[in-house]
Amino acid sequence: MRALLASALVVFASLDAYALCMAPRYGPKLLTPTDRPLPADGSLVVGLENARAGNTSAMPTLSLVREGTEIPLRNRALSSSLTVYTPARTPPPGRYRVQGFPAETTVEFSADRTQGELQAPRVRAVTRLVTQGLRGERATLNVTLQGSSPAFLILGEDEHGVVGWNADLTLAETTIFRSGRCGATPPGITRPVPDAGSTLRFRYIDHAGRVSAPSAPVRVTNR
Repeated sequence: MRALLASALVVFASLDAYALCMAPRYGPKLLTPTDRPLPADGSLVVGLENARAGNTSAMPTLSLVREGTEIPLRNRALSSSLTVYTPARTPPPGRYRVQGFPAETTVEFSADRTQGELQAPRVRAVTRLVTQGLRGERATLNVTLQGSSPAFLILGEDEHGVVGWNADLTLAETTIFRSGRCGATPPGITRPVPDAGSTLRFRYIDHAGRVSAPSAPVRVTNR
């Protein structure tokens, strides 16, 4: 019995690390905070996130529906896993159902319009951390911001496009990219973590769905 158990452990330990992963399941999620109304000229931000049910890497076709009125949403992809949806016409104030999501999703629009300009992020540092473990390489890319954030999402990009994003800016340091044996976060990022010495720029996206101008270039350093 002991010999059989030992053999089983050897076989398990020799499995390829990626074979131990469950197949990732992705689905679209409304990232725009819904704790307050959007301005009349606001847009919705949708991202692909890990999902318990369903599995799709395609962004949905969405529209706003209320009392028999339907307003199509025009989409603008920022990356393979991040899209901004803008109403085809200004929605009258009120609460709308966002048609196209698998689960019931509602948003409210006000009569107000956005004021001022969304400033670009002020980034203090960008650090990469790569570690080797029994189950392969893990890498993270962390961004340290200066001051408070006027937005709910930050994305980083290089000359090839978006390298990562995060819709939780509650901490001074936020992880915009994480890779490991079971795939990358956010999903859809297929390139490796940027090398130390490479240069990135960053943009904010605020509650109104506005995308800021890019930040000053920031060099990536090793942690």
